[in-house]
Amino acid sequence: MIAELQLKQRLTPEAFDRLYAGQRYELVDGEAIPMSELVRDNNGDWIVAPTLGEHGLVVNRADNRVTNHVEKNELGYVFGAETFFWMNRENQEKRAADIAFVAKERVKSLDEITGVIAFVPDFAVEVISPHDKAIDVRRKTESYMRNGARLLWNVYSEDRLVEVHRPGQPTLVLRNGDILDGYDVLPGLKLPVDEIFSVLKLLK
Repeated sequence: MIAELQLKQRLTPEAFDRLYAGQRYELVDGEAIPMSELVRDNNGDWIVAPTLGEHGLVVNRADNRVTNHVEKNELGYVFGAETFFWMNRENQEKRAADIAFVAKERVKSLDEITGVIAFVPDFAVEVISPHDKAIDVRRKTESYMRNGARLLWNVYSEDRLVEVHRPGQPTLVLRNGDILDGYDVLPGLKLPVDEIFSVLKLLK
């Protein structure tokens, strides 16, 4: 009940940091939003469900391929899962991606990429879990596009597909046999959709 009440309170960023530090919540319109479904632990308390194995495998595979390309070409900085970014200060919105990239020309000092990153990433990857609600995925996708992200991949492991979002462009739905493109955000990146999901063949 306490967790449910806290979710309905309008929080300042400072209160959010104090109450939810180290926990898997995002700040959206002054509310603490769990990053996955709420479940009860062994003591009967509500907690945010931990990331599961299939999700972690896909995130790691995509992260590996993106990071290798970014480092090889000195394009900028890749941030691991659940790094917080300010999406919109006016709406008190902090979000965390599974993978996020910031172009090097946007970073003038290391202070800008310590703590909560003060701006929206250029590129993000969200691996969508079966329990993620469609409305929450849509809201987060719209937030990325509205606040300045230039490229977003929503990865659906169960369906083996990737939605590609770019501002002002129609959504692309890519499946096995298709190639993910980094466009001008990650120039030169060509990643087969099959490669992201090939790690899951070990589970079959």
